[in-house]
Amino acid sequence: MIVYSLRNILQRYAEQTVLDIDRLDIESGHIHALLGANGAGKTTLLEILAFLSSPVQGKILFQGQQVETSNLQRLREKVVLVDQHPVMFSCSVAENVGYGLRIRKTGKKTREKEIEKALELVDLGRYKKKNAKELSGGEKQRLALARALALSPDVLLCDEPTANVDLANSRSIEALLKRICAELQTTIVFTSHDRMQPATLTDRHIILEKGRITTTRYQNSFRYRLQQKETGETVCRLENTSLELHREALTADSLTRARGRISINPEKVVLRREKAKRDTGEIGRGVVLAIMTEQNKVCLILDIGVPLSVLLPQEVYQQLKPAVGERLYISLALDACSFEGENAEGDSPKRRR
Repeated sequence: MIVYSLRNILQRYAEQTVLDIDRLDIESGHIHALLGANGAGKTTLLEILAFLSSPVQGKILFQGQQVETSNLQRLREKVVLVDQHPVMFSCSVAENVGYGLRIRKTGKKTREKEIEKALELVDLGRYKKKNAKELSGGEKQRLALARALALSPDVLLCDEPTANVDLANSRSIEALLKRICAELQTTIVFTSHDRMQPATLTDRHIILEKGRITTTRYQNSFRYRLQQKETGETVCRLENTSLELHREALTADSLTRARGRISINPEKVVLRREKAKRDTGEIGRGVVLAIMTEQNKVCLILDIGVPLSVLLPQEVYQQLKPAVGERLYISLALDACSFEGENAEGDSPKRRR
C-alpha cells in the first residue's frame, strides 16, 4: 500500500525554489531513508509530509485520500515528526510522554497505559519519574520517540535521529526504529546526510540533490587544487586526501582554473590489490571502511582521508573479494570525473567534463 503519493510538488521560499519533485511514492510499513547534503531539501520535504507546510504547487495523496485544507487537522493526527533537537519539558519523563495525549484530551487511564507502553518500548520505564532535562542526549532522543509513539501514529518522521548522539546510542536508536517498524507496522521516514548509516536500516532510499530526487546516493564530490610538481607536471590534488590526478585525467578547461570541485562517478572507479604495471589512471590507495549491498551492485566505502564511494558489479566484487581494513589501489576511468571550476575572482562555478 502506498501511504504517500506526491505529484508535481514545488516549494519556494522568497522566490527561491527549494523543492521540485515530479513524482514520489512512499510505501507503508517500511523504513525509508531520506538522504542528501545539508540544504538539499530534506527538512522541507519532511515538513510537507507532516502536513506542517503546504507546497506552493502540486498534489498530495495520503493513504489514498487527497490532502486538502478541510481534512488537514485530521490527517495531522496520523503523522508525527520528531525534530533533530527535541524540546524536553521541565517535568517528569512520564509527563513528557503524556503531553500529546493530554492535548488530545485522552482519558487518564488510557493515557497512563499508553505512557507505560511507550516507555517500555524505548527502554526508559525506570526513568519515568525522573526530570526529563536530566537525561543524556541519547536518552532524550529515545524519550522524543516515546512521546511520538504514545500517539499511535501511522507514520513516524525523524529528522536526523542519530545526529547528536554517540555511537552506542546511535546503534540503540537504529535498533529501536527497526523494532518500531516491525512490531507496530509504523511507516518510518528518517533523514540523514551520512551515506553509510542507511545501509544498516533499510534499502529504500529517497535521495535529494538541490531539491530534486536523484538516482544514486553515492555522490563523490571533493574540492581540488592544481599544483605543479618539481618535474614541471601539473597535477590535480584532492583536498584532505593523499590522492592526485595526473594530466591525462584532466580536461583542458580544468587546467585553466587553479581550484574548484571535482565529482567522481562511483561506477567508474577501479580497485586493485597490486599496483598497476602501466599507466591506468591510478591515483593512490584507500582503506576499505565498509561493504554493503546496493540493489544488484556492491558499495565499498574507502578511506582516502575522506570517504570515497565505489560501486562494483557483483561479478567484479566476487573476483576481488575485498575485506574491511584492506588497503587497495584506486584507478579512475577516463570519463570518471567532472569538474566545477572557480576562478580567483569568485565567478559562479561552471560544470566541465
